[in-house]
Amino acid sequence: MSEPGIRFLADDHLKRLARWLRSAGFDTYWRLDIENRELYRISWVEKRTILTLDRKLWAPRLLRLSSHDVKVQFREVMEAFSLDPFEHAFTRCVVCNVLLEATEKETVADRLPERVRERCEHFRRCPSCGRIFWRGTHTERTLRFFEEALGLGKPGARPGPGEDAVR
Repeated sequence: MSEPGIRFLADDHLKRLARWLRSAGFDTYWRLDIENRELYRISWVEKRTILTLDRKLWAPRLLRLSSHDVKVQFREVMEAFSLDPFEHAFTRCVVCNVLLEATEKETVADRLPERVRERCEHFRRCPSCGRIFWRGTHTERTLRFFEEALGLGKPGARPGPGEDAVR
């Protein structure tokens, strides 16, 4: 499965949206206190689409969101670019925005809680920050968020490709 081609740049008011987009596998740059000049520069150089609530910003690649509700924001992004949040879910670190790598249980076992060591077999690791990810309760909460944001039916019914690797 290939990585989604679109790249986002969330302004400093959209941290929660950035984390949800990363959970869905979308490359989403976010930094606190980023100034508009820097937003424009990064968008231009890295060919990223700016996501913002700011009515004064304008750029060739920009999506102005209409709500402060993160579920509405998420839906607006998915609809504006015809994206499927399930297709690449759980493939990117929600903190570092780096693609996760599959890792053997033996190489991370000493860093896992005992209950996770006992019940999980598939793990991914962030090559940047070293966080370990596995399928856990967060997986179902994330899938439920996607479904609720998109107005889909039964929560948790649709698995993502990396679902076995979420912390």
